[in-house]
Amino acid sequence: MKRALKRIRTPSPYSRAGFTLIELLVVIAIIAILAAMLLPALAKAKQKAYTANCINNLRQIGITQTMYSGDNQDRYPWAGNGWATTPLVDVFNLYSPYISINGGAKFYHCPADQPKGYAAWNFWYAATQGPYGVTTNQLIFPDSYYYLLSFYAQDYAGGTVSILKKQRKTAEAKSPAQKYFMTCNALAPYGVLPGQGGSAHGGNLGNTIVFVDSHASYVRHNVEIASTPYANDRDWTAGGLAGNANGAGADVQ
Repeated sequence: MKRALKRIRTPSPYSRAGFTLIELLVVIAIIAILAAMLLPALAKAKQKAYTANCINNLRQIGITQTMYSGDNQDRYPWAGNGWATTPLVDVFNLYSPYISINGGAKFYHCPADQPKGYAAWNFWYAATQGPYGVTTNQLIFPDSYYYLLSFYAQDYAGGTVSILKKQRKTAEAKSPAQKYFMTCNALAPYGVLPGQGGSAHGGNLGNTIVFVDSHASYVRHNVEIASTPYANDRDWTAGGLAGNANGAGADVQ
């Protein structure tokens, strides 16, 4: 009987089970380069998504403001208190028939608002910038939006803002498509107030706002919105309630 010859297989250079160390390092380097190229684009896309969400929130608040004024003799929200109770507490209670304090509170929190150690801008402000008559215990929910002083106090004049309180009429706003009543104060994780370089919507370059006529948009500071001595809020004192976004009186269109 002839013995069967054992077939000897020569290993193929393409049948290796793994990578060499050099090949692995090359793959890691390629992945790192691709990540470095893609991460800024992804971060920018995320920022744009946050801004779009914020504009939608402000649009809902703008509609709410129109409904509130229509039901309250064409007047702006005011509950008899001054700053900072009115913009940080009262305005949300007054809006509650239209945007629920419970289920609708999401409309008051910008997704870009992520101050380190705090739920939102309002908690950061009450905890670190006081005392101004409002404590964190008085805050209703995490809020990113700030109701501007001109809509419940006297106009800016002579370098100071009078805190004499009064309920102002919607007819006093002569440029409703240019005068805005609420701004987003969302803070980046290590940010400070908008106007000081820390806005979560582009630092000191611009911000999201809602106008008296209820439309909301992103605007560029010093280009679309005039700067005032109170740079944090830009035009909230510019030309008084009758002024416009360019800081001019309503007679200058």
